[in-house]
Amino acid sequence: MLIKQFTKNNAIHAICVTEHWKTSEQMENYGIKDFVLSSAYCRSDNEHGGSAIYLKNGCIFKERKDLVNMSVKRVIEIAAVDLNYEGNLITILSLYRPPGNTETFFKIFEQVLDIICWNKNTVIIGGDFNIDQMNEVDVNRAILRDLLNSFGVFLTIQTPTRTTSTSKSCLDNIFTNNLQYQSQNIPTYMSDHNTAQLISINFTNKTETKQYIHRRIMNKENLDNLRERLKKVNWNQIHEYDDKDVDTQWNCFSELFQTEFQISYPLRCMLLKNKKTQTQAENSDKIRTCKTRLDILHTCKSKNNIFQEAYKQVKKEYDNLLRQEKHQRYRERIISSHNKSKTLWNIVKEIKGTEKKHAIQVPGEPKRVANNFNSYFLTSTQNMATTTICDDLDNNIKRNPNSLVFQQISEEELIKLGATLKNKSSCGKDGIPTSIMKACLEEVAKPVTFIINNSLKYGIFPEELKSAIVKPIYKKGDKEEMENYRPISLLPAFSKLFELVISKQLISFLSQHSILSTSQHAYVRGYSTQTAIYEFIANIVHALEDSDIAIGLFLDLSRAFDSLNHGYIFKKMEQYGIRGTSLEWFKSYLHFRTQTVSINTDTSEVNSETLPIEFGVPQGSILGPIIFIIFINDLSDKLTNNHVSVINYADDTNILLRSTNCFEATQLTMNTLSQANEWFINNQLCMNKQKTQATLFKTSHASFVTPKLISVQGEKLNLDKTVKLLGVWMDESLKWNKHIEELSKRLSSNCYSLGVLNKYLDKESLKIVYQASFESRIRYGCMFYGNASNIDNVARLQKRALRYILKMKSADSCRGKFCENGLLTIAAIHIQECLLFLFKNKHRFEQKTSTEYNTRTTQLKYPAHKLAFTERCPEYMCTRYFNKIRPTMRAEKNIKKFKSLVYEMLLKMEPYSVKEFLDYNMERLPTGSS
Repeated sequence: MLIKQFTKNNAIHAICVTEHWKTSEQMENYGIKDFVLSSAYCRSDNEHGGSAIYLKNGCIFKERKDLVNMSVKRVIEIAAVDLNYEGNLITILSLYRPPGNTETFFKIFEQVLDIICWNKNTVIIGGDFNIDQMNEVDVNRAILRDLLNSFGVFLTIQTPTRTTSTSKSCLDNIFTNNLQYQSQNIPTYMSDHNTAQLISINFTNKTETKQYIHRRIMNKENLDNLRERLKKVNWNQIHEYDDKDVDTQWNCFSELFQTEFQISYPLRCMLLKNKKTQTQAENSDKIRTCKTRLDILHTCKSKNNIFQEAYKQVKKEYDNLLRQEKHQRYRERIISSHNKSKTLWNIVKEIKGTEKKHAIQVPGEPKRVANNFNSYFLTSTQNMATTTICDDLDNNIKRNPNSLVFQQISEEELIKLGATLKNKSSCGKDGIPTSIMKACLEEVAKPVTFIINNSLKYGIFPEELKSAIVKPIYKKGDKEEMENYRPISLLPAFSKLFELVISKQLISFLSQHSILSTSQHAYVRGYSTQTAIYEFIANIVHALEDSDIAIGLFLDLSRAFDSLNHGYIFKKMEQYGIRGTSLEWFKSYLHFRTQTVSINTDTSEVNSETLPIEFGVPQGSILGPIIFIIFINDLSDKLTNNHVSVINYADDTNILLRSTNCFEATQLTMNTLSQANEWFINNQLCMNKQKTQATLFKTSHASFVTPKLISVQGEKLNLDKTVKLLGVWMDESLKWNKHIEELSKRLSSNCYSLGVLNKYLDKESLKIVYQASFESRIRYGCMFYGNASNIDNVARLQKRALRYILKMKSADSCRGKFCENGLLTIAAIHIQECLLFLFKNKHRFEQKTSTEYNTRTTQLKYPAHKLAFTERCPEYMCTRYFNKIRPTMRAEKNIKKFKSLVYEMLLKMEPYSVKEFLDYNMERLPTGSS
């Protein structure tokens, strides 16, 4: 393996060699000259094996004997050096893993990574791992990948490194923590493998250019100043306008608020690279005072050595103060953030010096690019709608005789609703962040409530709040193509207050009159993504238990929110009971909206011209998804029958078909897709046939082979083995392998972030980070995948994360540490989620009891079944866990008390597996805990 950099004469600087039986003289026969053996581990026997690193003569290096000494014969064989190249410290490892004994290898390799990966140096690991990166079913491949990701190290070769007449494999690789490096395969005759790897390293001395940006300083001092100024504003002038003139009232309020906002938060020109987070005044004063003393002593020691010791002491004090200030700053940023995962990664990037700008890479002059984006986002939606135009909407919606009448709200209600908004720093066209609006809501509640009540009374939404700022966000594919970017809309903060008030009353009306379909799981009390996934899986299980064929259809709509026809929206609303002034309000809300695309350049933001929006509901709004589910509400009525069940969650439409044989299943699939497509065409929506998926579910012992595709109306529909349902990957046998693989990738990255932060945050802060970024990922969908056969992959990463939080060594046991720190194991989280779901959805289980439902005297009866497959599924597992707990817990009626009891029980048990929980003797638990 050659490590080569291209800045000076294409020089090769390092060669990593496994099978270290080749001597320097033998290497010269292959044209490799002027190299010195810098580090080696070689077996004492005559077998081919070992590893070595050769460096170019003149390289400054130091052998890492501490790493070489960690080699174990026939387990892991390491050569290692620290190379100093033009001021860049590079740790290079040549590593060989003989086949077999993977468990010991991974333990030692993790200890090696723990030593070399937490400094700011570049890490390069080249070697023969005998783990095929092209073999997707190899368990060791996933373990190695997750281990490397946990330390911020990534593989660079994913193509065959050894090719024979019968196979292709990728056993050799180069791993690095610098993603700017590139690797490739090159022909060689140095080993029995057909190829070796070349990693291209390009160190360039960047000339820094000063960049300035205009921004407002969002600190507590400015906020306090704004709130005090707002208290002195005379808001009575808003009442001078006619009550129906909502636009003028809002313009008056906006002008008064903006005046005080710009005075309190003036735009300042700042040097971009010197951007710093506001620190506590007390710490800043201490740091400034200590820095002054340090500067004085620095001058004194240069003239007289007697001050040297005093300088060292003050330098330590100064470094400690900086460290404490940084710890406090990071802690406050994470705790106050509404998106802790994003904040976490921003801090990690700052620490590692890998912060990147996400500038648009579409070529062209920025203003023209922004205008092109704006036209593209709007015209693509219009073209989609007009190509499927229908003269009039024809539906069978039953008219609701009741009508929605908006109720006036009080200032207290408005303040309470506003408190539910997230503290986002992003802002719309008015430049006011949601966090600032929330913080000042008490000071402006009176005028805002007055205007909102007039808006409700007269059905008028302020024109000034209809403008959106759109940010193009890269998705995937060629970064120079506009179709590979998706629009994210930023709306004025105050518009969200209007929407919150309306949404609360609208959802209440829909619920009160049972308007929404029973298939809809979004915005319905007691329903969620969890109930949607549970019901879909339950339908699969019931079909397979009846020996039916079960086919899942997962429909994808192109730009669904953006292409809704306003006329059709209002017609459906009127039929559902949203009429009169209420309907006029929604017309005012949707009509005459505009958008402006904003793109970032290296030094500024560039805005496009403003264009009108003629279709759709506002992206990023509170009301948009609710309007959409009203629009799509009658779809399930068209599709649902004895053989077809529909599960909706907002714009996710998922259908399960069941039939007795393959021919009927194909016909049913064809008819259902035809009916769905007809509904979409009639409603001017476009089904994306390329992204619409189908999966044939079956037990792992099913005798038939799943066909690769089925023909539907002359078109071929692929039958995928895996599909993503509401963020959870399902496979055809519900074994959850794909989901656990994808989850492990994310969790290993979260492990890395915890590893970076454990030097900067205390244990309690790290636990907050863990629960927000790591445990939250585990918890979502854990009820379904938590008892899978390969769940140990997730458990292994969870233990690694705990070791980072507690600053433990990689070989230290975690047994008992979860309980001590109030954290649940992955098995405990799975059981907790199942028990809480059952408690909240007892109506789904009550019919299974043998007598009248009474948990004091009877357990739940298991669902009747004939397949072992059913015993792995949620309905059975929830029942099994519920029956395991003590009768006093089953009899509990209060959800908060039940949740507390379950948590205490699982914390004390600390089960590492479901089997541990089921085998546990409940009598061992203290009586008070359950």
